[in-house]
Amino acid sequence: MEQDSNRVARSPGAPSGVALARLAGAFAAGALAGGLAVFLSVSPPPPVQPAAPAATQAAQPPRDDARAPAAQPGPAPEAAPAQPTPPVTQPTTPPARPADPLQALRDAAERGDGAAQFELGARHAAGEGVPQDWVAALAWFRRAAEAGGAAAQHNLAVLHERGRGTEPDPVEAVRWYEMAALQGYRPSQFNLAVAHARGAGTPRDMGKAVAWFERAAEQVPQANYALGEIFEGGVGIGRDLERARSHYLLAELGGDARATARLAELTPEAVERGTLREIQEQLARLRIDPGGTDGRMGQRTAVAIRRFQKSAGLPEDGKPGQALLERLRAAPAPR
Repeated sequence: MEQDSNRVARSPGAPSGVALARLAGAFAAGALAGGLAVFLSVSPPPPVQPAAPAATQAAQPPRDDARAPAAQPGPAPEAAPAQPTPPVTQPTTPPARPADPLQALRDAAERGDGAAQFELGARHAAGEGVPQDWVAALAWFRRAAEAGGAAAQHNLAVLHERGRGTEPDPVEAVRWYEMAALQGYRPSQFNLAVAHARGAGTPRDMGKAVAWFERAAEQVPQANYALGEIFEGGVGIGRDLERARSHYLLAELGGDARATARLAELTPEAVERGTLREIQEQLARLRIDPGGTDGRMGQRTAVAIRRFQKSAGLPEDGKPGQALLERLRAAPAPR
């Protein structure tokens, strides 16, 4: 069963911001939830303006009313050599240290802001603005998950399932998937269904797998394809080709090309023949001769169906169908 959920999570209430790496949630692929955005607005500091040059004191012109002393007769004194004027220098400003763009995010996370904790976990997982660090990602996702964040619970489950920042632990992964799934988080519902279908971290239970796939299918198109496979194969659950085809149709509407390929084979005629073939096989198991198990309706098959219907207290119309097949499956074989 090939599964892959590509729903992108954004923490509730997070303002839109600078888009970061896409991390999609999937049990099989082991990716993370998050169409990540900056949850706190951290703008770069404004450029430092150079200080204005210090004003130089202008020389004061002589006052009009100032009278020079009377000239004394005699030889004029020699002029003193001119002194060089020192150069005027601009005051220097040391370069400003760049502000840490993540400091405000860290401060908010340390104060218990779940969105900031989720964002720091996502950044450490993606290596956005910080070196990639799965241990740090795990720690921040755990803090946000313990506060009840469904997307963080999902990501924490993925890290446990894939063994990122910790040893692989499918049981712990299922525990966190279930917490998020119970909050209605569709990617976790899908991944929890896969876990039940595979028996990964929990006993295999196709009934639970179907139930969680059906809930996830509201937003995760791959869930309908998975349901189609389950009902077509009938592994661990009753085979139902009509139901399989209906789920493939929904998956095709969701854009799943695999469903289109399956529908090309599982035509209405093929569904009818497949259902009738199993009805004939079940009649043979009950020692009611259907005249063959070729999936073709004939007189002997109709007679066999009416015979079973009479024994089961059903209307004797001799018509095949999924409801009849379910009754045949439930009937005990004769001794």
